[in-house]
Amino acid sequence: MENKTCFVVCALGTENSQTRRYSDKVLKYLIDPVCSELGFDVTRSDKINATDKIDETIINYLKTADLVIIDMSEHNPNVFYEFGFRHSTGKPFIPIRTKTSEKIPFDVSTLRTIEFTTEVDDIEQAKRQLKETIKSIPFSSENNDKMDENAYTEISTSLFNVHSKLDTIIENTVNKPASSFDIVDDDLPF
Repeated sequence: MENKTCFVVCALGTENSQTRRYSDKVLKYLIDPVCSELGFDVTRSDKINATDKIDETIINYLKTADLVIIDMSEHNPNVFYEFGFRHSTGKPFIPIRTKTSEKIPFDVSTLRTIEFTTEVDDIEQAKRQLKETIKSIPFSSENNDKMDENAYTEISTSLFNVHSKLDTIIENTVNKPASSFDIVDDDLPF
């Protein structure tokens, strides 16, 4: 029997950055041990050796992986983009994040999220919780085929348009001095 696939979505940062080291530890000490024990092949976008465009690879994994684990710890825009895409497929995903005083974004605050710190006991508890959560998911071909190809095409097109608009906004604002923005109007009542 072939292993199921688990795709991990997280902030990566550059090689040897604090973000990458954090994501590597979460993968190594939390996600990998649990998923491997449950018969999943775990991968992350930076671990894939391919010649296609990385965004195409990511979208393909978001569409086809049996499970996606999404680390929201750094409130990374790419993570939330990929989170939204996976959520729209109706396929299983599990949100995780580091415990902080920072609130979970409103649109995903009602989803059950596994929270943890870097303390050994807390990681062990998170591993147990992740394992039980994965075991509770009814993996089936019916669940995996929930959306048809037309829906994927429509969603992909919409997300591409949003991504393009974000790129345009970034390009138009990144090199402008702050004084060129009229953000605050003195006539506002607050």
